[in-house]
Amino acid sequence: MKSLKHCIKLGCSVKVYVPSTVNITEKAETQEWVDKSLSFLSELFGGATATIAMGAWLAKDGALVKEKVTLVLAYATQAQLEAGIEAVYGFCVLMKEKLGQEAIALEVNGSMYFI
Repeated sequence: MKSLKHCIKLGCSVKVYVPSTVNITEKAETQEWVDKSLSFLSELFGGATATIAMGAWLAKDGALVKEKVTLVLAYATQAQLEAGIEAVYGFCVLMKEKLGQEAIALEVNGSMYFI
């Protein structure tokens, strides 16, 4: 690790899962929320990356919901994470309300939170 000693270490990670539906199962164009997430996390932590994945979860009625999700990931220092995590939480609450979701998934340092 000698070669990394002069590098900046970002030991924390935040990942916002942007759904591709509204009102739980209605397919929708949510690119606006992907873009907002990229901008928001970049402003807080200096940069972000988005990747597309397939997600699945059980709705309250027991039905399996499968959908394309976009994972928006940012790395941060511990100080940046502590300073920004409340804003990230608020952003996820707003997205949940605007997209009519039962929950929005937020991953912090490898732990998943359903907001």
